[in-house]
Amino acid sequence: MLRACCTRLLPLLVLISTCSQVAKTESQNVRSLTDANFDQSTAEGAWLIEFFAPWCSHCRDLEATWDALADELKGKVNVAKVDGTSERGLLGRFHVEGFPTIFHVHDTETRPYTGKRTMQKLMDFALADWKAEPALPVWKSPTSLIGRVWGRIQGLPVRAQRYYQYLHLEKHYSQMTLLASLLAIPLTIGLSMICMLDAYMTRRPTFQRYN
Repeated sequence: MLRACCTRLLPLLVLISTCSQVAKTESQNVRSLTDANFDQSTAEGAWLIEFFAPWCSHCRDLEATWDALADELKGKVNVAKVDGTSERGLLGRFHVEGFPTIFHVHDTETRPYTGKRTMQKLMDFALADWKAEPALPVWKSPTSLIGRVWGRIQGLPVRAQRYYQYLHLEKHYSQMTLLASLLAIPLTIGLSMICMLDAYMTRRPTFQRYN
């Protein structure tokens, strides 16, 4: 009897699982931006970017609207997402303090969105209303030259951590080897600078000519 009951429930469980997977499928038009591909991806066109966190309930509430927005704006405005829990460099570069946070990016100008997170309001902002909002100043804009340089600097710890994990976990270098290599880099640079300064500061001997 138990086996018969399980046999009858199995198709129902498969159907529920399939429906759940379909419901969780994201739009193919939502681009995923990371520290590695952000500058190259956003170099052309207009972008509407959402910073989110997987644990954020407001972000989950916005997900269906964001997917529909990406489908509607296809070919007009690029719609993208940034996982703020993993892309720490971009998080600091945009000065994100909460989730979800939305920005409009076009060329070197960045504008934060502060309106209601409805389909119509977001679409109006992405297509035209962004022009009425003041852009962030150059020194604060994450897409200006200053912002890009600052983003590179802020992303160094993240890149270093990823490189360490790659060498340690995938290439199986020991922690002692990695530590010795890390200490050798500044030591080599320091010795090179000392040698260069010594060569520059040392004067050549002068000879006097006697008649």
